[in-house]
Amino acid sequence: MPVQTHPRCSHIKVGGQRCGSPTLKGKHFCYFHQRLIHGVPGPVDSNISPISLIENEEAIQASLMDLIEALLRGSIENRRAELVLKALYIATKNAHRVRFDVFHNEMVRELPNYAAQYQADHPDSGAPKKPPVPAHTDANPGASDAVAVSKPATKGK
Repeated sequence: MPVQTHPRCSHIKVGGQRCGSPTLKGKHFCYFHQRLIHGVPGPVDSNISPISLIENEEAIQASLMDLIEALLRGSIENRRAELVLKALYIATKNAHRVRFDVFHNEMVRELPNYAAQYQADHPDSGAPKKPPVPAHTDANPGASDAVAVSKPATKGK
């Protein structure tokens, strides 16, 4: 009986190597690259920004990429970006002491239906709140709610 292999992520890294992680069901990318390139919906009632989920070195790098993208788009103030960058520096220094071990056989291969989960957890609330548009969606290219900050109003105008 032939060994059945799961489709592999089609993302090609800057150095020319294919990612190779298992794809999400019905997608061409693994969870990391799907989130990075197209975005993934988060929990409907989430109070945390994806950029603040710095649970390992990869997440720190992804948060840094989100910050760079926000700076290039002009959607974050320089002072706020400086503070986020300092926080990422601290996270980098602490990363070797923190373990959020993930076992490859338990990797996410299908996106949860957070809206249905919210509805099941809150049956009396009616329709769930509309989730925020995830970073880098096809519907909103180049947008990232992770670090989006409105520009302050200019004084005297």
